[in-house]
Amino acid sequence: MGRVLIRKHHSKMIRNNPMAANSTLIMFWGVALILSLLLGLIVISPWLRRTKSRQTMIDLNISVFRERLAELESDYQQAKLDIHEYQDQKVDLERQLIAAADHDVSGVQKDQLGRTSVQHSARLPRIIICIVFLWVPIFTLGSYFLWSLHKRAEHTALVGYWSAQDQYGKVAEQLMTGQISTPPADATEHGIALLQALQANIYQHPLEAKRWVVLSQTYMAAEAVEPALATLAHAYRLNPEDDDIAMTYAQMRFFSEQGKIDDVALDLVRHILSKNPNHEGALMLMAMATYRAHLYDDAINWLQRLKAVRIARATPDQPISPAILAQLNTAIEDAKQARMQVAKSQADSTLTITVQLADRLVSKITARDTLFVYIRAAEGMPAPYAVKKLTGSMLMNQLSHHQPIELTLSDQDSMLADRTISSAHRQGTPLVVAARVSKSSNPTGESGDLESLPVPLDDRLRYTVDVDQVRP
Repeated sequence: MGRVLIRKHHSKMIRNNPMAANSTLIMFWGVALILSLLLGLIVISPWLRRTKSRQTMIDLNISVFRERLAELESDYQQAKLDIHEYQDQKVDLERQLIAAADHDVSGVQKDQLGRTSVQHSARLPRIIICIVFLWVPIFTLGSYFLWSLHKRAEHTALVGYWSAQDQYGKVAEQLMTGQISTPPADATEHGIALLQALQANIYQHPLEAKRWVVLSQTYMAAEAVEPALATLAHAYRLNPEDDDIAMTYAQMRFFSEQGKIDDVALDLVRHILSKNPNHEGALMLMAMATYRAHLYDDAINWLQRLKAVRIARATPDQPISPAILAQLNTAIEDAKQARMQVAKSQADSTLTITVQLADRLVSKITARDTLFVYIRAAEGMPAPYAVKKLTGSMLMNQLSHHQPIELTLSDQDSMLADRTISSAHRQGTPLVVAARVSKSSNPTGESGDLESLPVPLDDRLRYTVDVDQVRP
């Protein structure tokens, strides 16, 4: 909090004294430019450094020759040497100097030639050195400029956050505590600022479930479903025994799933009904969920329970509303009509299939085989709309007693609730019926299986398929 106050005070000082801000900015950029130039000089300094000249061996030999010659002359003057010895030793020193000079000159020349070639090859052109010198400060200042833009965006967001707290902090507290039910008009127009104030209020009171519910309602008003669900889930975890919070959470999950009740919402509603079997909201949600899941018997049961609860709670002073009673009766009748239509559709979609096996293939049937009778689309996905299977032992038993192999296929035999024979008829999808004796009990066909040709479905309710082929 202290840092926030210091930053606010600093921002106000800068706004109140623009001249000081400008002078500070100029000084900052000036110092930054100087430091960048110094950095550039440091980078290129190795390329500007000249090679040091070193003393050659010739100079050293000459120095030694002069010292030896001075000693020789001193010995001659002191009569330690006669004239012949003096001349012989002097000639010998001169020969040694000439020989050493010849050796040093050839070595130095080779060394200088090698060093010169390396220096010429390693030395960069001046224009490249100048470009590097200029690019170092440009790159440095550019990097700082990009970084400052990022920090400025963060600073702008932080200033907006402070402004939201100053302007709507009190409104957020009133909404959270229930002092007002709707925000003022100006707060509604600035929804993001109000939402930031509500979030800050939540952080100050993180353990109060009611405040999380209010924040969830605000998210829903902004059509932010996922944050609304997350905040409401947190409110429920804080107070799982609050039926209002649990019911609100279940309803939001139900509607966010396009009218499908998931396991979480179902557990919530069941928990509420276990404590209060006459909870009207839970009864209504179960009626809606079962109706949309085409479980019309269950939907009728929930609606009748809800109607009974409403009638039982009516009093002479507060009788049940005729409009509500009419709506419940209409919903019950709609569910009954839907149940009748489903029953009729299932009856119309129940097909009787007779499977005939070719005489030449009867001997190929074993107890480990499996007969699959299925209905699939004539074109497109191979997944069946309905399927039944018969074990090889049952198939052999019927064949041995010369009994017809007859099965029924209907919507009850579908593998997916939304992929039924009735749904295919409604969509106008052409269907075929076929049979296959699988040697591996695998639903997908394999080599060696006994198969029939697909028979197209029409308005008939009875079909015959002939298993007379061996899958290659």
